[in-house]
Amino acid sequence: MATVAMTIAVPDLTGAARMLVNYAVALRRRGHDVVVLHGPVPVDDDGRPQTIVDGLAANDVTTRLVPRLRRPLPGLAERDVARAADGADTIVGFNQRDRATAVRAGERLGIPSVLAIQNQHRFWGPGPVPAIKRRYYRRTVSRSATLSVCTSPAVEEELVDMGVTGSRCVVLPNGIEINRPRPEGERAELRRSLGLDPGERIFVNVGRLDVQKAQDLLIEAWAAAGAADRRGRLLLVGTTTEGAQAAASQAFRHDLVRRVDALDVDGSVEFLGWRSDVDRLLAAADVSVHPARWEGWPLAVLEAMAAGLPVIMSDCTGAPDGHDPARNGPVVPTGDVEALTAAIDDFLDRADDELRAMGSACRRLVEERYDIDRIGDRFVDLVEGVLADRAEAKVR
Repeated sequence: MATVAMTIAVPDLTGAARMLVNYAVALRRRGHDVVVLHGPVPVDDDGRPQTIVDGLAANDVTTRLVPRLRRPLPGLAERDVARAADGADTIVGFNQRDRATAVRAGERLGIPSVLAIQNQHRFWGPGPVPAIKRRYYRRTVSRSATLSVCTSPAVEEELVDMGVTGSRCVVLPNGIEINRPRPEGERAELRRSLGLDPGERIFVNVGRLDVQKAQDLLIEAWAAAGAADRRGRLLLVGTTTEGAQAAASQAFRHDLVRRVDALDVDGSVEFLGWRSDVDRLLAAADVSVHPARWEGWPLAVLEAMAAGLPVIMSDCTGAPDGHDPARNGPVVPTGDVEALTAAIDDFLDRADDELRAMGSACRRLVEERYDIDRIGDRFVDLVEGVLADRAEAKVR
């Protein structure tokens, strides 16, 4: 069996970090040793850790803090990662900011590198910094990454544009752990326990408060649909971004609050912040809305579908394989407030039994195609393929 090192700059509780946990567990299930190299643990506004680290330890995964992964500068960060990953047979990078570092560390150690590319790429910073970051990332990935595992065809297209082609680039969508469905009669009780009016039409958006997730467009569409006067309630579940974009994310949140007040929808829009009971909120809701400007393969959409909710989503990465808008919910053009407004307007008027039928179809789709055990096994197959190719090359 092999030792697999994984890097993640921000070991929080967002999608990329949770997929790392899923893949680490799948590797351990197959008998491989796993060591996760991570940046500093993020905390919430009250100073409480919000991290995957404890969960990894509970699954017999070794974790090692590499402080420079928070803002990995070329040279220093890759040296530290190489030291922490010494003895590994391959290295896997998860966050955009640490993937090039993982590749360079793999070169230092003489081992192959695998990139789990969870999102479409955006490079941030003042002046020429984004262009410099993109150039360095592109050169490193195109020349030296052994395999790039992309969560959607949209992400794959970006990698192809960067020069990664052929067998070095594959598509593997994210998956989720699918829990048992809640009893149908439980929704009313959940609404009472959460303080939600049983007669309201509850829409929910789950995701960090960030320009990527486009809650600003959602609020604009919510107001345009007149949802506040039609017994609609919108729950925004998530907090601001950790790391280099923290200040911009905080400013975005302040702008969202201002919009809600200016559009006079403050009585129907709630900012719930980070929640540990997202499953209960989804079970109590009627519709999920995910209007993101860009994505990889959003776990929030899969989790809402698994909870039995129809989903209004943008087409930034396409739709889940097998998705039918008539059965599962509309896919609206990215950034199109008018189309988003029309979709919200439609769901405000739909009958409860029609929403339940659509939600049941969504759950069936996730059960059939996005169960994490199957997705995790496919990821392990890819990693083992890289290791087998390396072993064969050594024999030659």
